[in-house]
Amino acid sequence: MKCFVAIACWCAGILMAADMPVKSVPYSGTNLTGPVIGLSSMGLMMGEPFNFVQTHISLYCVFPGTEMLVPEQPAQELKAIDSNGVRLRVRSVRLREGAIKDKRLRRVDVNIDLKDVPSPGAHWIRVSGTLFLPLCQGLESLDFGRVELKENGVSIPVPDPIAVRRAQESTRVEVADMSKLETVTLKVTKQEGSARHAPAKEPGVEWKFMVYAEMSSENMFRAEDFVFHDLKGTRLKPRVTCHYSYNEDQGKSFLFHPSPRFVEVAVLYQGPSLIKAVPVDIKIGVGGAMPEVLPPPQEVPQPDAGVR
Repeated sequence: MKCFVAIACWCAGILMAADMPVKSVPYSGTNLTGPVIGLSSMGLMMGEPFNFVQTHISLYCVFPGTEMLVPEQPAQELKAIDSNGVRLRVRSVRLREGAIKDKRLRRVDVNIDLKDVPSPGAHWIRVSGTLFLPLCQGLESLDFGRVELKENGVSIPVPDPIAVRRAQESTRVEVADMSKLETVTLKVTKQEGSARHAPAKEPGVEWKFMVYAEMSSENMFRAEDFVFHDLKGTRLKPRVTCHYSYNEDQGKSFLFHPSPRFVEVAVLYQGPSLIKAVPVDIKIGVGGAMPEVLPPPQEVPQPDAGVR
């Protein structure tokens, strides 16, 4: 820990000499017509087992619209150079959905890990290039049909809808060969004993619904939510008791009161994605993002010699 603190202070000393003013990037309100890039944070990280140091930069991208970020992590075209002209190698760029109050805007958090730290005497780091955002317009529904809630559980495989769509696009056919496509599987198990998340004395039966992807890939199917109906078509709204996430396998457990024997199950998932290209060009100093043109230095008033 002492080693980490010393390195962090050294980095702050390098960048503090720049004394850069903070650039405020507004994105609230209705005047935003295109994407804006801003800085969330920058710092140093030590890698396990504490044998290397890397630079971590967190940016955000805010843009008008209703699109959702999908789980894909496309290759990015970003580069980083410090004020001494030294190229800092990019280790990884990871995207995740960011929270924003204005429903007319979307936010994506961009986490950048660099393999290097700024060279001695550097005043700032410049990140530039193109950011590729995989976005979709909303959720689609995959129907698993009538499912019997049985004591010994149930497993239902269906063709992966994203794999079906891609097969049709690549071969230009209306009907894809389902036997050659990946599948997603719905598994339903009864939660009892220590596996139960609802209080033991709370009435109802708890069932766990998990969706497993055949291929472990960020480009494949990802379940977002579940919709239930009884056999008469009436919407059922059981209480959610737990969320599960194992890589691309997603699920929830629900408390049904009373518990039906059969339910109609549909899974909501993110639809087809389109890539949005966003240009990036931002300089980062110790005070935050730098403006392109620095303001002229302010003259400091000198005290009157006669004033004590």
